[in-house]
Amino acid sequence: MALAARFLAGAAPVGPLLLYGASSFTVTLLEELRSFPQTAGRIIGVVDRNAKSQPFFEGLSTLTPEEAVGQEATVIIAHPRHGGEMRAVLLDLGMPTARVLSLLHDPAYAAMALDELRRSLLGDPPPCDVLVFVDTNFSILEDEALVRALPTGSAVLGVHFAPWQPYRPEAGLYTAPSFPVLDLRGSLPLLLDLLARAQPRLIYLRSHFPIYPLARLLRIHAPRSRIVHEVYDFIAWQPENVVTAFNEVTPEQLALCRLAEAQTLLDSDMIVSKRGGARWRRWLTRVADSRAAERCVMAFQHAGCVPPPAPPPPRPGPLRLLYAALLPQPRHAALVPGDYDLAGMFAHLTETGPIRIDVFNSVHEGPGQDPRFAAYQERWSAGPVRYFRRLSAAELRRRMPDYDFGWMFSEPSEITVPDKAVCLSARFVGFIAGGLPVVIDDSFELMAGLVRDFQAGVVVPQGDLEALRAAMTATDMALLHAGVRRLWRHMGACNADALARIGRLLSADDMAGTVGA
Repeated sequence: MALAARFLAGAAPVGPLLLYGASSFTVTLLEELRSFPQTAGRIIGVVDRNAKSQPFFEGLSTLTPEEAVGQEATVIIAHPRHGGEMRAVLLDLGMPTARVLSLLHDPAYAAMALDELRRSLLGDPPPCDVLVFVDTNFSILEDEALVRALPTGSAVLGVHFAPWQPYRPEAGLYTAPSFPVLDLRGSLPLLLDLLARAQPRLIYLRSHFPIYPLARLLRIHAPRSRIVHEVYDFIAWQPENVVTAFNEVTPEQLALCRLAEAQTLLDSDMIVSKRGGARWRRWLTRVADSRAAERCVMAFQHAGCVPPPAPPPPRPGPLRLLYAALLPQPRHAALVPGDYDLAGMFAHLTETGPIRIDVFNSVHEGPGQDPRFAAYQERWSAGPVRYFRRLSAAELRRRMPDYDFGWMFSEPSEITVPDKAVCLSARFVGFIAGGLPVVIDDSFELMAGLVRDFQAGVVVPQGDLEALRAAMTATDMALLHAGVRRLWRHMGACNADALARIGRLLSADDMAGTVGA
């Protein structure tokens, strides 16, 4: 963003300026622009399609695109994912082209950025046996666990490739790895230059929607490298309307990602996924080939190597439940009502028995996002249900002994999410790693099966709140805590197996036999 701000300080037309997009990306750009005297006092507002529900952003007034057209100001667009769509919206509304400055469409900025980044990042790249794509938000196996699994002396280089988010490990919710990391700012030319120079023996690709097509490009441009693809989510298992609404993508982008995730099952030497079970293995065989199920290993997201804390002593008082997961903005919650329309379920439980529930929303990252989640804050500001912003995984783990159960319960809905049956969610793994028994319904097939097998919580029929209450109050908590520790050891064994397989890939003497090469 510093580079973009420096370019804009010299290239932005005279007069007032508007920034398009009320997002974390704009926050970073705004900080940089305010450091240049040429632009510091000229930014008068932020354009966003949801301006009516969020009248202010970072101390600036928000305007809808329609309102922005009526301003005598230049709109700056720097969003890496939706810049083209934003520009098209303004032009369709009649804004003159001269008043729309889109960095993605400016050849002078593209040339300046590529030259400077190539010089600063790739002038003398460090040695590289293993190229690891780091991700500050979406990862399954931890960076340091991966390093420990590699043969001794392996030179590891990290790259951060998310075009919509700068690499900022100091943000506090992500621990920077011990190996060096290059922030490529989402530049494909820089990535291809790096591949040609480094020629890594193994590439550990982490990707989440919508950058799955990157896997195919790696296979084409690094044909002799082993590729391990850690796929965070599989779009084929998600309802299309949910994916498009939560990610704001076009049907064409969605179709491309579906093809890409099927192709990577054929191209990659190994797939790391947080999914499993018989239904999952049948799907792998159907969409790829008979060997796909063998190449795809199940892992538990950030299961950790520190044992769960000792269970708390029995205590009087109400049951304490913990909800620590994504809770979408209210306008999105209706897309999957059985999972996210929690008010009715929480009200019924707390009004008919001594139960307290704390809600920590994993996508509510700070006070700047309060307007988006104001409805939750107002509804659950006091009483038996309390709402809080996101906490780090470490802080949540520290608090888990204060609770009796982690919440994994939903109601039936006309909208089904097939992924629920095969997924190992971060919420579930976090509860077990924190020593917290789980209350879960049977629609979460894979996770509910693990809870039953290891006696790590209670499993009840989906939507049956009375069965849920009865199971929680009649259970032997000492038995469940012992089951939680057994399940945690099982999770560690699964992850150790996945890591050992990665290490064996790099240890192989013959690197020519890569899948898809």
